[in-house]
Amino acid sequence: MNPIILKGKQKLALFMAILSLSACCVLQVNAQDNCKPKLKANRHKAFTYTGKDRIEESYEFGVYSVSIKKGKVDTVSVHKGDQFITTFLSQYNNIVSTSIDYLIDGVTYTDTLDQTTNTRKVKYDYYGNFTSAQLFTTYNHSSGAQVYYAVYGADSLYVNRYDNGQVQKMIWVDHGTEYARKQWNMEGKLLYEKYHSRETTYEPPGQLQSQQYDTLMDGRTIHCKTTWYENGAPESVTYFYYGKPCHVWSYYDRSGKLINTVKKTPLHKLPMEVRELRGVYGPPEPQIFRTISIQEAYQGNLNTFLHTEMTRILCASSKELKGNYTVRTYMNTEGKMRFISVSGENSEAIAPALQQMIDKMDLWKPTRENGRTFALVLDFRFSVTEHK
Repeated sequence: MNPIILKGKQKLALFMAILSLSACCVLQVNAQDNCKPKLKANRHKAFTYTGKDRIEESYEFGVYSVSIKKGKVDTVSVHKGDQFITTFLSQYNNIVSTSIDYLIDGVTYTDTLDQTTNTRKVKYDYYGNFTSAQLFTTYNHSSGAQVYYAVYGADSLYVNRYDNGQVQKMIWVDHGTEYARKQWNMEGKLLYEKYHSRETTYEPPGQLQSQQYDTLMDGRTIHCKTTWYENGAPESVTYFYYGKPCHVWSYYDRSGKLINTVKKTPLHKLPMEVRELRGVYGPPEPQIFRTISIQEAYQGNLNTFLHTEMTRILCASSKELKGNYTVRTYMNTEGKMRFISVSGENSEAIAPALQQMIDKMDLWKPTRENGRTFALVLDFRFSVTEHK
């Protein structure tokens, strides 16, 4: 085919087309302005490029690979090597909008969300790549433990059950700190309970055996332990200062009568523990997560390239090209693009020429987000219509 020579108004038309694409991502080639198409049916046609859509993106982090099918709500799939881990829905900005499964040390967990409120716990999944807002429960598939989260981000309640459905353990947690716990046997009798620093043991089940708690004495936090006989009478009272015996220990007979006392190290002779100095160690500053994204970009003048290729296709084709077309492509993490398929009215006729065009389109910089490179599935949109 002879080279296309643009003159006068044709150069102006090309210049205006390039400006048009820069402004609104639409480029149009008109047959009568650039050449005389080989096939009469393609004369007086306009070949238009209207833009591209991101259909799917994928990337790797750590041992995981993530594939995201784009839509009004994205569908996310996660693999660990060849092992499928989970799939879930994600909204804009990677906000998880359905239950999500994940692995920790080989154990599968499932998070469920409460869509009726925006005041529940927020949690970052898969190394911070996704965010679970409105977190309601976490289920451990190995132990059967269920965690319930209260509003405003407080961890609320952990529940373990026996195989018969009886509750084995309940743990109350407030913003990551355990403040209460209870344990039962399979018959539902209480074995153990704890509230803040107070601990109570029941042996036989349901019967009080011992209790431990912290108390303030002489400006120090003293740990006290009390035990009882089976008949409910006190057996002993002992005191510790960070594991060191102190104060006066007391012992009783089965009737509850004091029978012996043992003097331990007086409190004033014990050096003050550094752990008593409140406020020395504060919580770490919260991390601020920022997303830095660089979109895929053609390293050259994409407008000029498309104009040249679209003109070639329209003018050289020996088959009718009228129709709307979607060209699906794949761009790897190195920016190399390959043709996948084309759909449309006369797709069989135009497919070889479009594939040839895509094969030449190899000057891309891939998408990068937070330093991670993405592979993409992209759809390019074209149409061949009557030129008015």
